Amino acid sequence: MHGPVPHSTLYKLARRGSPRVVVVGGGIGGLVCAAVLARAGVAVTLLEAQSYLGGCAGTFFRKGYRFDAGATVASGFGPEGLMTRLAERLEVEFRGQPADSVMRVHLPGRLTATLPADRECWRERRRELFGPGAASFWRWQEQTAATAWQLADHLPPWPPRGAGDLLRCAGSALRVLARRPRTLAHPGILLDARRPLSVHLPAAGDDPRLRDLRQVVDGLLLISAQATSARALAVYGAAALDFPWRGVFHLRGGMGGMAETFAEALRKHGGELLTRRRVRAIARRDGRVLAVLTDAGERFEADHVVVNSTPWNLRALLDPQDGPLPDALAELRDPERDIDGAWGAFVLHCGVDQRVLDEGAPLHHQVHLGGPMGEANTAFISLSPAWDLERAPPGKRAVTITTHTRLEPWWRLVNRDPQAYAVHKASYQDRLLAAAEAAIPGFRRNLDHVFAGTPVTYQSYTGRARGWVGGVPQTSLRTSFGSALGGGLHLVGDSLFPGQSTLAVASSSLRVASGLLTELGAVEA
Repeated sequence: MHGPVPHSTLYKLARRGSPRVVVVGGGIGGLVCAAVLARAGVAVTLLEAQSYLGGCAGTFFRKGYRFDAGATVASGFGPEGLMTRLAERLEVEFRGQPADSVMRVHLPGRLTATLPADRECWRERRRELFGPGAASFWRWQEQTAATAWQLADHLPPWPPRGAGDLLRCAGSALRVLARRPRTLAHPGILLDARRPLSVHLPAAGDDPRLRDLRQVVDGLLLISAQATSARALAVYGAAALDFPWRGVFHLRGGMGGMAETFAEALRKHGGELLTRRRVRAIARRDGRVLAVLTDAGERFEADHVVVNSTPWNLRALLDPQDGPLPDALAELRDPERDIDGAWGAFVLHCGVDQRVLDEGAPLHHQVHLGGPMGEANTAFISLSPAWDLERAPPGKRAVTITTHTRLEPWWRLVNRDPQAYAVHKASYQDRLLAAAEAAIPGFRRNLDHVFAGTPVTYQSYTGRARGWVGGVPQTSLRTSFGSALGGGLHLVGDSLFPGQSTLAVASSSLRVASGLLTELGAVEA
């Protein structure tokens, strides 16, 4: 096997004596990679530190509720979607229901718009919302997104690490060119690989609809590309704007249902999954992995180790005395200094009386209260479905409200002035509850339960360095980390291209599994 692995293709090891692969971390990246490797006959053991799976896309229990830990939107479940094809390949089935609408966007005093899940309905709706002046932008977005997603389908290695990877990327581009000659042949797509999406947005002038267009686009990009139109790479931003129309799905039991389904696939195909196994070190000799060591004193021998965590967490597991650190890790300091625009999250987990909720309303809301994006000026609200009785006590619904926030202020306050940290936390909680009230009148007085989390909380519960979440802002095709670090060490997760979201992480994890299967000599079954 010398090229990328299509999502629907099955592979088996060609030689006897399966190598031992240990996957560290049971987030979506680790679970997808482990399940695909197990399906191909690789001996895989996955180690997860927590009692629940999914990491930042997991679901946890508190006071009768099942709350999503971070990610709340699942996409890729359309008829030809990545998650649909993965389920077929792994012989499992996701439990839940497709969404009728993607979300409702609230620009208080200006616009309230429901974004339908059906693409044709969305085309009609956006003409009504933004007028004829936005038509050329949406034509460009759809055409560019279709090409970008087809490239992603062929799993080109990115960023390329050498001549072999460059040749495989060229091969992927040629396959897409054969299907969409006008798009790839157009010189604009090459420019869009280097310039921000904002160059395609029409000047608003005196047209309030075009001002709303920019606000809505920036809001969608912030949650999918971790950057607004002024910085988000145009070709990536076009694909990210398409994310809500690639099959949004409400998973029974919350986002953790996705992790449990991939865990089922891993076990079904002979893999081993162990929870409450906190890894303390990866043993190496002369830079080559030997074993994974846990806090409990266990040792798991390994020929390859796949780590589903941040690059900073991975570096902390390596002892420089065991050999030189991989080049990509050697100079790391912390997410704030190493990533331009690194984000954390402030989150509220709430229980609310379901009588205050409009039964026919979308389950996701984005609220813009004014001011720069993030920092409680914008909020994303996700509600558990009324039909999902696993998520909340009778008559109640589980709600997650999040906003982007910078990491440094929270850590400075918690370390220097805990009282000021508590005040800052209470202020953000109040502003997010105000956002919820703007979207759902009566929300506050019908609260049953509420508790808040900051980047400090995220580091405590997920272990992610400094509480960094959301992946690398997609402002350049070379901002993401590479997956193959040498010496049998591999990285998966939202640090890789194409970044955050369960759909993006699943896609990059397939790329990692593809490369590892190639290295192990797998052949088409």
